[in-house]
Parts: sequence; C-alpha cells; structure tokens
Amino acid sequence: MKIIPVIHHLTNELTMSNAKICSDEGAYGVFLISMTADNEDLPMLAKAIKGKYPNLKVGINLLGKKAIDAVEISKLFELDMTWADNPIITSSGVSEEAIDIKCMIKGTDHMFFNSVAFKYQKSDSNPGIAAELSINCGFIPTTSGKATGSAANIEKIKEMKLAIGQSPLAVASGLDPENVVIYLDYLDYGLVATGISKDFHELDQDKLKLIIARTK
Repeated sequence: MKIIPVIHHLTNELTMSNAKICSDEGAYGVFLISMTADNEDLPMLAKAIKGKYPNLKVGINLLGKKAIDAVEISKLFELDMTWADNPIITSSGVSEEAIDIKCMIKGTDHMFFNSVAFKYQKSDSNPGIAAELSINCGFIPTTSGKATGSAANIEKIKEMKLAIGQSPLAVASGLDPENVVIYLDYLDYGLVATGISKDFHELDQDKLKLIIARTK
C-alpha cells in the first residue's frame, strides 16, 4: 500500500513543514485540502511542494468545486493527482462529468481519485459496481468510513476489491499505524490524515514513519 498523507491546509508555512515530513519519511505523495474551502493558495502551494520535493506525487482536493474544475486546475499547475469528494460515478451509472474527466486524463499519467460510497454523501447500495465503473473510466475508486477519521468497513473494501480485481483501490479515512495491516491485501493507496497527526493540521512524523513501515 502506498501512503499518501492528506495535509489539512492552515498556513503556507505549516503545509510546507508537513510536506517536508512526508518527503523525509518516504511517503508516496501528498494531497492538500482546505476543510474551510479556502482553495485559493492550494494549487500554487502544491506546485511549490512538487518542485521542492520531486520524490513526492502531489495532488489537491478543492472542496466546493466541481470535480472537473478541480482536474482542470490540477492539470494547469502540472500536478500529479486530483481527488474529489462529490460522487460523479455511482452504481447507478456514470455522469457526463465523469466522461469528460475521462477524456481529459486519457493518455496522461494524471491520477484521479474518484470517491465511491464516500462519507457524507448519498449511500450507494452497490459500491462494487461503482468501483468497477470508476476503473473503466481510468479512475482510482476511493472509499471511506462513515466520517472523518472513521475506519472503512472491511467487508465493503473486500466487495470493492473483488469487483475490480488487480486494479487499484484507495481509502481516505480511518487508517492508522495500528489497523493498516488489516487492509494491506485489498488497498493500493491509503490517503491518511487523522491517524498520523498531532492535531487537525500538524502531522506526527513518528506515526507517519510507523504506518509506512507497516505497509512494507
């Protein structure tokens, strides 16, 4: 499993400090997010992190913006990844927005983490089908627990992995150094914040070191 810390942006200085910790400890990448949807600084800050720490994949989650707008901004700033909470694919089908994003990233190495059966969104009765539809669009299906910091139901994870086989699957809540081993057989990416943090905005370097060690 590749660990991608999610940095809850507060100030540019603290975000850069958190990024340094991620680089030092060998994280796969980082996502920047502002939980108050204060998105203005995030793309340029993410680009600065990418330039300073080329070993990191760098992405953004722009709360309050449509997924397609976030992808456009991410690509404009030459970032590696985009993640969106709002579901553009469910087990009921694929939206026009998802089809447009598929066309935008086709033939590129840009990674789109598409939320499936995700926290605070309308419940999806068949996350396996939604995950498969996401893979068909070239996206990485990304699920979560019921709330921020809440671990994802392992049976839901198994159902999604069974549906998509060897294709990648991600989770974006509830991972920590203690429970990460439970998910290793099913997840390819772990987007993690609460489980490796001192508080809401500051990462804990020791916890990050430990969770990465336990994924190897």
